[in-house]
Formats: sequence, C-alpha cells, structure tokens
Amino acid sequence: MILHLLRIHKFLTALILLCFFSVIFPVFAQEDSAVDNATVEMRSRFEALSKDVSINLPPTLILQEFIKIIAIETNTVFLYEEKNLRGQMSITAPPNLKVSAKDALYFFEKILQTQGLALVPRPKSNVVEILPAAEARFLRLNISQEVPLDTQQEFVMRLISFKHADLKRIQATLQPIFSKAGAMLLYEPLEMLIVLDNAANVERIEEIIEMLDVPEPEGVGQAVTLFTPKHSDIKELHKTVTDLYANLQRSGKAITFKLVIEERMNALFIVANKPVTEELVSFLEKIDVPVEGKQMTIQRLRFLKPQEVIGLLQTVFPKTASVQLVPFEPMNAVVILASAISTGSAVSLIEQLDVERERGVEITIHPVSYAEAGPLGQLLATIFTDQIVQGQDKGETAKSSPVKIIPETRLNALIILADGFTTDRVIELAERLDIPQQAAGDVLYELVPLKFTRADTMSGLLTNVFSEIKVVEKEGEKKSQTTDSFKIIPEPRLNALIVITDQKKLSQLKSLLGMLDVFQEEDRAQSNFRLYALKHAVAKDMAPLLLELTGRIREIATQTEAKNKETADDKPSQAVETSGEISITSDEATNSLLIFAPPETLPTLEEIISRLDVPRLQVYVEAMLMEITLTKSLDLGINWRVAGEDDGRISTGGFPGTTPFNATTATAAGQNSAFGVVGGEIEFGGQQYFSFGAFIRATQQDQDVDILANPQIMMLNNVSSSINVTTNTPVSTRTVTNNNGVTTTETEFKDIGIKLTIKPQISGEDSIRLEIQQESSNIVTSGATSAQTAITTFKRELSTTVVTRDNEIVVLGGLINETRRNSANSVPGFRDLPLIGGLFASSSDTTDKTNLLLFIRPKIIRTQDDLRKVTRGAKSRYESSNAGNTAEQLMKEMNLD
Repeated sequence: MILHLLRIHKFLTALILLCFFSVIFPVFAQEDSAVDNATVEMRSRFEALSKDVSINLPPTLILQEFIKIIAIETNTVFLYEEKNLRGQMSITAPPNLKVSAKDALYFFEKILQTQGLALVPRPKSNVVEILPAAEARFLRLNISQEVPLDTQQEFVMRLISFKHADLKRIQATLQPIFSKAGAMLLYEPLEMLIVLDNAANVERIEEIIEMLDVPEPEGVGQAVTLFTPKHSDIKELHKTVTDLYANLQRSGKAITFKLVIEERMNALFIVANKPVTEELVSFLEKIDVPVEGKQMTIQRLRFLKPQEVIGLLQTVFPKTASVQLVPFEPMNAVVILASAISTGSAVSLIEQLDVERERGVEITIHPVSYAEAGPLGQLLATIFTDQIVQGQDKGETAKSSPVKIIPETRLNALIILADGFTTDRVIELAERLDIPQQAAGDVLYELVPLKFTRADTMSGLLTNVFSEIKVVEKEGEKKSQTTDSFKIIPEPRLNALIVITDQKKLSQLKSLLGMLDVFQEEDRAQSNFRLYALKHAVAKDMAPLLLELTGRIREIATQTEAKNKETADDKPSQAVETSGEISITSDEATNSLLIFAPPETLPTLEEIISRLDVPRLQVYVEAMLMEITLTKSLDLGINWRVAGEDDGRISTGGFPGTTPFNATTATAAGQNSAFGVVGGEIEFGGQQYFSFGAFIRATQQDQDVDILANPQIMMLNNVSSSINVTTNTPVSTRTVTNNNGVTTTETEFKDIGIKLTIKPQISGEDSIRLEIQQESSNIVTSGATSAQTAITTFKRELSTTVVTRDNEIVVLGGLINETRRNSANSVPGFRDLPLIGGLFASSSDTTDKTNLLLFIRPKIIRTQDDLRKVTRGAKSRYESSNAGNTAEQLMKEMNLD
C-alpha cells in the first residue's frame, strides 16, 4: 500500500512539473519576444540612420559624458542610475572619428560591457535603459530548447536534456568555463540542465555537452595494458586493429576500447575491460611476426666515424642476423641493410649518438641486470643533466649537457656519452640502483626532492624507519633478518632522495616525508608554511608589500563570493568567513620571507614573489660641479710713500690704492709694474726725511674655472642616493651673561660645503628620469671663525626633475652672482688742480661674476661589461690625478674641452 502511494506521489509530482513548464515557458517566451523584438527594432532604427556618427573622444573620458555623445548623435533617450556608472575610462581613438550608426551602437555596447552594463530597449520607442548586466540578463532572456541561437544576443536561457551522462558530473566539469554573469542549474526529475549565459558561450557549451553525453564504455573495471611489439611497426598495428575491431559487436553492442601509440617506447597502450584486453593482446601477438625482405638505407654522419657507429650497433643488435651494417668512408656514412622496423630503430639510435662532443668524451655501454633500462636511464638523465629544475622528478638530458644517457631496451643497457670521470659516476650510481626485483611487486625508481631538510640526514632516518625485521624460525631458533625490500640513496647535488621500492612503500614514504620535510615553527600548522629565499629583491621591503596585497586580494575575494552567493540564492548576502590568517615575516640575515598562509593562498603568493624577485638595473651617475668666476679689476693711480727710521721705528704714510703700500710691496711694485722709482734718504736743516718713491700700477686680473666637486655614485634604479662633502662649522646662536658676570654661549653646528641628492628612474630602453637636489654653500666672512663669531654664508640651491637618455650630459645651473666695487683716494685739495691733479689720486674698479654649473651624465648598468667599463674609467681618473692633470681630464671626459 505504501509503495503504491509513493508511485502515485511521484507521478503527480512529474505531472505538476510538466504543467508548470508548459505554462511558464510560453509566458517567458511572450515576455522575451517583446524584449527581443525591441532589441531588433533598436538595431534596425540605428541602421536606418543615413548620416555617420562623429565621435571626438578625449584621452580620459567620463562614461556619463560618452552616453550624452551617443544620445545626441543617434537621437536616443538613455535612462540610467548614476550609481551604476563607474567613472572614467581611457579610450584611444583618432580625432573626429566618423563611423556608421550601426558601428557606433556596437562600439557603445562593447564599452558598456567592459563596465558591467548592458542596454535594455523599450518596445516601440527610442528609450533605452542602461542596467547592470546581472539585471539585464533576466530582462533580455530568450528561453529555447532546440531553436538555433542568435549569437548577437547577449544573454539566453537554454534547456539541455541528457541521455547518458551524469548531470552533476557534467555541471562540475563545465563550471570553470562559465562567465561571471552566467549560471547553470540542474533539474534532476527531467534530467535537464538549465543554462543562462551569453549566446556564444551557450553555443560552445552545447558542443562540449554533445561530445560528453555518450554511453558508458562496456564492461566494469577498465584497465590500461602496455603491449610492446617485437617485430612490427606500432603505427601499422594500430591501424590494423582499429580497422578490424571498429565494426565488431558483442551482444548487439559495439566493442569499446582505445589504443594509444607510445612512440618513445615503441608500444601500444590498450584501454579496455579485461575480456576485450585479452582478445586484443592475443590478436596482436599473432600478427607481430618477422617480415621477410630487406631495404637499404644510407645514413650520413656528421661527427662520428662509421667504424665507431658500426661497433656500437653490432653490440646493440647481436641476435638480429638480418641486420647488416656496411661502412662507407668516402661519404662518412653507414649503409644499413635490414627490415623497415630494424632500420628505423638503427637510424633513431644513430641520430642520438651522432652529436657534437667535447674533447675527451667517450661512448660506453653499461648493461643493466635487474632494473629496466628505460626508467633507470630517465632517472639518471634527470640527476646528471646540467639544466635541472628543482622540484621536478622527471626530465631529459639537455642538449648542452656534458653527459648524455640513452636507454637501449633491446639489450636492457644504458649508452653513456660523457668524459671518463662522469662516466664512472654514472656507472657507480647505476650499479647501486640496479637491484633485484622483490616479490612484493615491481621495483619503482623515484627522485624525491627536499625543500627544508638535508638529503643525507633524511636518508638515514627513513632507512631506519622502513627497514623490515623478518623473524625466521629454524629448529627451535629464532633469528632476526633484515630484508632488502627498499633502498634510499641520497643525492647531495640536487638535495634529493633516490628511492627504490615497490608502490606501496613508496606511497607510505612520500606521506611520511611530507610531514617531516617542513620548516619548524611553534604553534603553526607546518603544511601551511613556506620559506622563500630571495635572490634579487630585499625581504624587509617585500614583506609589507605582500601583506598589503594579500589583504586586498582577500577583501575582493570575500566581496565576490558574497555577491555570487546573493545572485545564486536570490537572498540577502551574509558575512563570508575567511579561510585563515596570513603572516609574512622577513629575515634580514638570510634575505628570506617566512610565510604562513592557507594552502589555497600559497600558489598566488609564489606567483607574485617570482614576478617581484627580479634583478634591478643600476645607474652610474657622474657629476661635476663647476664654478666659473670672472673677475675684472682695474687699479690706476699714483702712490706716494715717505719712510724714515727714528730710534728703530719706521713710519709710513701716503695714499696707496687697493693694495697695502710698504717696503715689501714697494720693491715688488718696482718689479711687476710698468714704472717704479725708489730713492735714498734726504737731509735738510739738520733733520732726516724719508725718501719719496713714486710709481704707477695698472694691473688687470682674470680668473676662469674652478671645479668644486666631481662626485661619482652607483645607485639602484628608483632609489634615492646622496653625496655630502661638507665641513661642520660651529656658530654662536645666543650669548647669556648672568648676574655674576659669567658669560655662556650657545652653539650649533652648520654644514658648509656641497650636497647632492639624485633619484634615477629608468623608463623604456634608454630614457632616464632624474630627480636632482643640489646645494652649495660657503663662508663669506673673512678671517678665522669660531663658535663666538657670527658668520655669513653664501648658499646656492637647485631642485629640478629632468629626463635624458643613457650616457648623455645634462647641464643645470646658471646661478650668477655679480658684485661691483669702486674706490677712489686722493690728497685733499691737490686732485682738483688742473693737469697735475691726477698725480695725487688713485682709483679702483672691480667686477666679480660667479656662475655655478652642474653637469650630470647618467649611464645605465645592464651587464657586467658595463660595470667593467665604469671601473676602468675610475681607474683612469685616479691615474690622471696622480699625474696632476685632473681638471683637464675631467673636462675632456665630460666633452667640455
């Protein structure tokens, strides 16, 4: 009775749902038809506009302004909410761009799509709404099941039914390719998938579903079987079996199987259930027989000699009497007489061996007794190649590697191309790996890299853990015997473990190693911890950047998840819990980052670190601070001197010019001036008078260039650097005298000299932006300075930003200071005498002009060669300074001579 009621309940449920869809779908179709017709009407109206639309866009455009342009040009009314407009856009377009109205509409729709907006036209009007895409997709929804899609539509709803595949598995498979605005719902009672997305994406999803919705393969427990033919070509076998078995049936159904060609191993992979696999293997063994007949092939050699190749091939093909090898010295070639299969194998081996070898490289064949040559050769190639990627357990020998290992499956041997020392190392390791196969199963070779622990330490620990103790009872005695079921060999060069064991123990070892090979930290889940040793970046600078970045990423992820949940459930969003805290600490001693984060966050952090940890360019800046002083002075006049000695005392008098006039300068004047007279003593009236000396001075001075500083500095790109060449001078700020008459002076120190700060920023290939701040100061006060002396300083500052090219000179400055000094001296009353007044007067006119120029030449250091050139230049300047021609050398290097 209960079973009968349940059947009636299911029937009624299915009937109600069918009625629901039969009623709802037409309603949706009618509403959508109106909206869809409005869209077609809008497009037709735009296409009907005969005039071209003129669009003149600035580089930075506000979306609201762009909507106004389209509205005016197309005579369309747009309705929107300002909160949905996201602000500015960057658009590149030629000025006064003229396009058709249809193209303008397409251009407009694409720009709105990038902003997450869509157009929804009103039926039979020129009014168009601009709504968020999430809302617009339901208003413009076109519900269809088997009607061809219109790819111009933005959103459609498609009802897709299934015949064979599982709905939940299909949904999980297709979910990653859905757009953010799309949705996919399951309706299991009708075995139907409801897809909401843009038309192009829905069409692509339908194609994928059509390929996936196929019947399940016949049989249960399918397996992969490897079949290695001995005589036939794998491509011919594949074609024969596929052609014969493609149309065969068992119990009215076609046989389901799959053959995959593995050219590297000359084998076939068979994917089928057990009965089909046994049938295929039996058939393949029957058709895999030697083929009569030989063919001749001439294989030319580039690096090897024919005799070397023949000796090796005769070792590889010892049991194949049908293979004949003939050397042909004139062409440096080998003639091969064999079947097609044997010829192909021989040619393939010759091409691997005939490579350019370094001096001392020899070819060695090492037979393998127990292991398989293929996996063993691949493992050894990974270990001894010179291009190793840390953390990958498989690889092939690089072409430029000094060692090459070729597995030869016929002989079950290894062909080694290397020098004698490396060959011995390869053979020694191969012998350690070539151990007898255990009864537990096939012996596996695995190269397990380590991150935080040492290979030699971990090797001993794991060997002790996995060594088995087997108890043997014999005549009442019990003996403990250690079985050699597994072996671990440390490889220090890769910091890895070579593990030889069966599949079961290998899985157990990897599981244990995952718990042991971690960085130890208290109160942390070790599986979520990573240590990154940086090569180029600075850890303490990168740590706060990563923290800020990860915080922003998690904030965006939380907001997106909340929005997706609100859209899917059509309910108010709730708070989304974060998956754990992120801790990033820098270790300055090792320049490493210590990161604790959730497992799903670590790959993103690794990608960010790899992109930030790159070499930074350097900039070498040569600067020259030059002071050009132009002094023009003219001293004209007559100096009179009267000198005499009275009781050992000398008295002087007269009207000298700007230069002090005494006995020393009088003599010097007689030597350097154009005219000079020195007389003796005169006695008159019993009194002694000094002699009169009269001379005319006329000198003119010119001072030109003074190089104040020539700093050179190497700096990192985008890092500010400075040079400070100053004198710390004490200056009195305040003097205080107390009631007891004690005077106290407060002193501060000022830097007097040259300061230069430069921050380079490389942009493009050879363009450099320089932020420059330069200050030059000196003391103007004459005489010695002390803490109690007030001083006057003359300071010149320059602050600017320039853009120049690599290795070009920039001139900054033009700070001119001009000083004029005039003086006149004369004998009172005598200067105004006609004709002879000039004999009793002197005058001086001096003009000083100072121009401070800063010459800067930046050079980008990209390679070690650039750095060596800079070093040689510095050495050359040092040698020039010892020779005493520093200024001339600097002027020449800066192209100022």
